[in-house]
Amino acid sequence: MATVESLEKKVRELEKEVERSRAARECARLIGRFCYLNNPHVQNKKGTISELFALDTPGVRAQWGQLGIFEGKQSILNIYGPKPTGTEMGPSSRPGWMFIHPTASPYIEVAGDLKTAKGVWLSIGIESAGDDKGNLKPAWGWGAYGVDFIKEKGQWKIWHLHIYRIFRAPYKEGWTAWNPDDEIIPPGAAKVDRPGKDDYPYRPTQPFIFKPDPPSPYETFDEATGY
Repeated sequence: MATVESLEKKVRELEKEVERSRAARECARLIGRFCYLNNPHVQNKKGTISELFALDTPGVRAQWGQLGIFEGKQSILNIYGPKPTGTEMGPSSRPGWMFIHPTASPYIEVAGDLKTAKGVWLSIGIESAGDDKGNLKPAWGWGAYGVDFIKEKGQWKIWHLHIYRIFRAPYKEGWTAWNPDDEIIPPGAAKVDRPGKDDYPYRPTQPFIFKPDPPSPYETFDEATGY
């Protein structure tokens, strides 16, 4: 027969499991909103990506593939805050331009102490951009996301975002013709704070290294396993 103590323990365990499920759902919603806002046709109109980040938490950062790491509140605002219309990364109504990078296969772990969470997603993107004369070039843009989340002021936020390159290749040529070393830093791109890490894009001449690794169950955050 159950005792009062055992019932109270069971209630605490269930409450914790409910909180973990709620946290995982909120983290998934953050990434879904990130994907929606990460589009020049939506920026500023429906919100800004910077609002999704833990801007007041030390160590907040983002990495784009080979470009490097943007660290701190101001750097996050530089890359994900409001952008002037007409700039490279700003709102756009240019005919034919499209950038859609949906995510799939979410794998989320919430810390045992309920203070942080970790997740990885695959992203199968399609893009089309061109020059001032309207010459458009369709392309594939595949990658993966590794994300650390943290609670800031009672709300789940993105703490560390790492976008791992898989490949970006012309639609007609395919990814085996792509050379990741040919990628250039976009004109007017924000200055990075330090070099990036763990960039393993697809190369037809080398065995493929798939990153990031999915998170394992954990009790408290460890920077050594941070994305």
